[in-house]
Amino acid sequence: MPHQVSAVTWMLAREDAEDSRRQAMMGDCEAIGGLLSDEPGLGKTLSMIGLLLSGRAMNSEGKPSLIVSPTSVIAAQWQTEVERFTSGVVKVCLYTGPKTSTTGQTPAVQVAELRSATLVLTDLSVVRRELHYLHAEQSGRAKRATHVCPLHQVSWRRICVDEVQDVESQAGAAAK
Repeated sequence: MPHQVSAVTWMLAREDAEDSRRQAMMGDCEAIGGLLSDEPGLGKTLSMIGLLLSGRAMNSEGKPSLIVSPTSVIAAQWQTEVERFTSGVVKVCLYTGPKTSTTGQTPAVQVAELRSATLVLTDLSVVRRELHYLHAEQSGRAKRATHVCPLHQVSWRRICVDEVQDVESQAGAAAK
């Protein structure tokens, strides 16, 4: 649809401008980005998938994209849509949180799995939980010696928050 092509073109132009500003800032960390807020049903999901499929967006810098949805059900819907429209071209990781020691997967393996994906899908509760542990650890309030926060050990190409109004109303701190 023409409006989806227009949306992808706009997002790519924003990313080009952001890349130029990032290089000019010489490493300073500043939040820059854009907000795609079409009416419901106009294909924001497909526009985002189109952005992922653009040549330079396919984890070209060794950085995956992260999509945070309000619930795990919506994250699973994203996975279904991405797999449906990309025919396996996009390596998707549905991230449900740090694995416990009972699964046998070490934190380093889990971080490597996230970094190797093209797209990581998760939900707000996972982000909120990891952020809580990260802040507790940084402030010396952690009850355990270490908490694993794989999401915060990955450098992301882009972060997309789906249904941002839901995220904002649920947890302002997690949105930060």
